[in-house]
Amino acid sequence: MSGGPPSTSRPRWFGGRTARPDGIGVPVDLVGVRRDVAAAVRPGEALRVSVNPDGATVCTTADGRVVGALAAFTGLSGVIAHLYAGGAYVALVEEVTPTSCRVSLVEARG
Repeated sequence: MSGGPPSTSRPRWFGGRTARPDGIGVPVDLVGVRRDVAAAVRPGEALRVSVNPDGATVCTTADGRVVGALAAFTGLSGVIAHLYAGGAYVALVEEVTPTSCRVSLVEARG
């Protein structure tokens, strides 16, 4: 730790863990991956993270198609609370197959 003053930038929170300084966030698997949508998703693509009407925290493509939902992980409730409070997250696709998708969750910046 540095002995300097705390950063004035907003942290990227994941249940008390912050994203790495290089902007790569906490890796999370998606569940309920939709084959037809996953087929068009590529590593490096940014997905929007939101809570759908059923309460699932889903990742969607730029055109609004749901790829899948975030699997449970320590800190998911904090992510959901942040979304309800008006915050935003982006899920950066790390790996994708027809039946699975792994993303890095990072807080979206203005």
